[in-house]
Amino acid sequence: NFLQLNPLQRLSERSANLQVVAAGGTVEVSVGGEAISSRMQSIVDGFEHDFSGREYRRVPRSYHDFGAEAGSEVVIDVIYDRTVEIATIRLIEGGNNAFSEIEAQVLVGGEWQPVPGDTIISQMPDPTIPFQMIDFQLPDPIMGEGIRIIAILPGDLRLPEITVAELDALSP
Repeated sequence: NFLQLNPLQRLSERSANLQVVAAGGTVEVSVGGEAISSRMQSIVDGFEHDFSGREYRRVPRSYHDFGAEAGSEVVIDVIYDRTVEIATIRLIEGGNNAFSEIEAQVLVGGEWQPVPGDTIISQMPDPTIPFQMIDFQLPDPIMGEGIRIIAILPGDLRLPEITVAELDALSP
């Protein structure tokens, strides 16, 4: 099957956000401990990793937090209704105000744990680069029920908002 040779198809198959929903499960997202509205489920809709060929009638939206303050901490949780294999945590920032600092955690057995110290971060956040893709590549896959990003907003916000296009756990 030639489709399996396409790297974008393999990426779709690695996406927990896509695979959990395809198996009939649920993916929940919260920001700062508050569940966000269904309109903002775009953080976990898998759109950025979807290679199914489906035609979408909507333009994918990013999550917006208009109350964000410079220098404040933002916590974004993604919880799966089942255990998933996590090799990489991928954050795709939106078009406005990237983060200045970032860390990742994995939910294992109901407890949030920091990623191992030898996790490789693909690039450090740069507030001047929109839609930056930041991967936390774990040294070994972890079985977990969720992922979390803890980020600090830059001290010189141009606009009082932050955007996140996608937060996903990728299998090996």
